Amino acid sequence: MMDLQVTGMSCNHCANAVKQAIAEVDSSATVEIDLATGNVKVQTRADAQAIKVAIVEAGYEVTA
Repeated sequence: MMDLQVTGMSCNHCANAVKQAIAEVDSSATVEIDLATGNVKVQTRADAQAIKVAIVEAGYEVTA
């Protein structure tokens, strides 16, 4: 399980954009997003760096 801190998400549209970005890297990934804290939990076999890059390319910042 990968635990990321993502900034810039403020609504369900943002959360869906992050989920879609992750799905483009690993379509079988399980994603849980807490908008209030910016915490994104990802269960994936994909490379952590590839997931982070996908989120950044979607317009959000990964701070941890």
